[in-house]
Amino acid sequence: VPAKDATCTETGLTFGTCCTVCSTVITAQQTVPAKGHTEKKVPAKAPTCTASGLTEGKTCIVCYATLTAQQTVPATGHKEQIVSGQNATCTETGLTEGRSCKACGEILVAQQIIPVIAHSEQIIPAKAATCTAIGLTEGKKCSVCNAVLLAQETVPTVAHTEGDWIVDKEPT
Repeated sequence: VPAKDATCTETGLTFGTCCTVCSTVITAQQTVPAKGHTEKKVPAKAPTCTASGLTEGKTCIVCYATLTAQQTVPATGHKEQIVSGQNATCTETGLTEGRSCKACGEILVAQQIIPVIAHSEQIIPAKAATCTAIGLTEGKKCSVCNAVLLAQETVPTVAHTEGDWIVDKEPT
């Protein structure tokens, strides 16, 4: 009588013999106990912001049976953080506020460029020339960044003028 190998979950039998004429058992078969599973861990997979993960599981490396099934772990979702904006000036562009994920860095709300703003003109008053001091023409500058928009130019001194002196009469 042929032997039957034991498996992870089923018992087996040893080789046995019997008479081919009368079928009397000469050597009885013996039961061989089941071997039991040989476990192998199936590693866990961590979830991400957008993809689900799995818990650790176990399988048998002999019969490939699932001993501990892996469970689905839901995606964690993005962890929003604010990306600060920057105001535009009269010399540099700015950026709107944006949002990104703290965990994976994905941009959730993209920042937009804010165009340069116009200079804020401020008039620099003219200064009249005199016979002892040079003068200046009217100029313009930006009141925000102080950039000169229209440079003042010098005005040369004016010549002395001769004139009649007025003398008061002495009182009578």
